[in-house]
Amino acid sequence: MEMNCRRMGWMLTAICLIAFGAACGDDALDGHHDQDSPSNQEQEEDPQNQQDPDQDDEEDCADDETYNPITGECVPSGSNNQDPNQNNQNQPSACDDIECDEGLICDPTTTECVECIGDGHCDVGSVCEANECVPDDEPQDCTSDDECEDGQYCDEQTGQCEGEEIICGPGGIIGETCTATDGVLPGATVIVEGYDCDGVFFSMDTTAGSDGSYEFTNVPSGSHQLTIASGSFEIADDVSVQAGEVTDRKSVGHKLCFLGTEVDIAVASGSYDNIRVILSNMNIEYDEITNNNNFFSDLDQMRQYDIIFAECGTSTMGLGTGGGGFGSDTNEIAYNIRRYVEEGNSLYASDWASRFVRDTIPEAMTFSDSTGGSQSVTAQVVSDEMQLLLQSDTAEVNFNLGGWHMMSDVGPATQVQFRGNVEGAEDIPFMAIYDDPIGGGRAIYTSFHNNSQATNDMEDILEFMIFQL
Repeated sequence: MEMNCRRMGWMLTAICLIAFGAACGDDALDGHHDQDSPSNQEQEEDPQNQQDPDQDDEEDCADDETYNPITGECVPSGSNNQDPNQNNQNQPSACDDIECDEGLICDPTTTECVECIGDGHCDVGSVCEANECVPDDEPQDCTSDDECEDGQYCDEQTGQCEGEEIICGPGGIIGETCTATDGVLPGATVIVEGYDCDGVFFSMDTTAGSDGSYEFTNVPSGSHQLTIASGSFEIADDVSVQAGEVTDRKSVGHKLCFLGTEVDIAVASGSYDNIRVILSNMNIEYDEITNNNNFFSDLDQMRQYDIIFAECGTSTMGLGTGGGGFGSDTNEIAYNIRRYVEEGNSLYASDWASRFVRDTIPEAMTFSDSTGGSQSVTAQVVSDEMQLLLQSDTAEVNFNLGGWHMMSDVGPATQVQFRGNVEGAEDIPFMAIYDDPIGGGRAIYTSFHNNSQATNDMEDILEFMIFQL
């Protein structure tokens, strides 16, 4: 019995020793061996002390700061704003029982559902401010337009994205055409063109009304080009369209107006007309020709101008006068003027300067051997453009001097603007526009001019015709 008890005692002692060894682990039994084995040290390092590969930005923090992967910011060491998953695995989070709507997250400091805690929760181009994602006011660095937001472009000089971000969708534009003196320009062509959000090119056009107003609807949002054109005059500017909004190009300071410098103009001055007054009053720049014969004998010199005005009563060598023709260089000057128009340029002649048309483009319009007397006439407005301008189908025309050159008919490429009855002739044209079928040039002739005889209607007509050249 005593022997059995002893045997039981030894057995209990052995069991205790085995249990003690298991509790102490390998470190207790093989401590000296582990100290001599570096490879075992690497395998036994505490995983909680290993560097998070996502914390590359920690190197940018100060010595007394720690990188917070949630907010994307450096915070003071020991701050409660550190990642709750680091060194806090056994501590309950204040957000454990909080369920937020889709797109929101729980802020552990307030237990409120918010849009963001740090910049990492926002899209590219936005930052987190007061728990909300807002556009980043700092320009984004770029090397090409593809790196910028929709509606922006990469400025080559600054290397940053510029322009306002565009939200896709249709918008509108309202505007008013205007001259250099802020006068309206009815009948002008208005074009808006650019690319929609899918990169597809579009172009829209309309015609300005009698008050110069125009409107576009369903314009793709984005930065586009707005162009206003009338005759040889054309001006363009950028226009930005936002989805669901109407861009104002109609109010003061927003209108796109001609500057008066868009085209090069020459005036062959005369004794009985003064188109120079109208041009000056409209702030349109021009050069006055001092030697008509030399000028019209040199086609290259003529080509420097988009429009040439020949006033009634040009004086040099009888150029354009009643019976003097073009002087000694008639054939050369006639050829130059015709070629000038055929090349797409514009010519304006009034009254006694009829030879600029009748001797150069005889098929454009024919003239009577008779001349008109001093009288006032109620003319019929024939063209739609003039009716739009005057808002009437009649216009008052005054001939205060006799001897004016009278048209009798026009050719198929010529459109009559006004016609009426005068003493000795019925239903004759007073103004006509010839459109050259070869090069698209234009020649305008008026039996009246803007000297002291001009009525209000005539002044409006002459100003309008300048923008038809």
